This record gives sequence, C-alpha cells and structure tokens, in this order.
Amino acid sequence: MRAMLARYAAKAGLEHNMPPHRLRHFLFTWLKSQGIDDALCSARCWMNTPS
Repeated sequence: MRAMLARYAAKAGLEHNMPPHRLRHFLFTWLKSQGIDDALCSARCWMNTPS
C-alpha cells in the first residue's frame, strides 16, 4: 500500500509521501466538507466496519 501511494504521490508532484492513515483522515475530512452524513463517511473511511 505504501509503495502504491508513493508512486501516486510522485506522479501528482507531491514533495513527500502520504501515509495511508493520513490519507484516511484526509478522505474523512473531505467527505464531511461535502456534507456527507457521518454514517456514510465512516463506511467510506473503513471505520466501524462489521466483523
């Protein structure tokens, strides 16, 4: 996962790699800023998934 993110970061011109956990937080923050419900955000960000 980290290698894949590093490749995409390089292609996007980012100066540093983004750890998967930070990407998860970025996604959650972006979804919330778009007005997405907490329950849907949690499902999209792999939080509280049923076992």
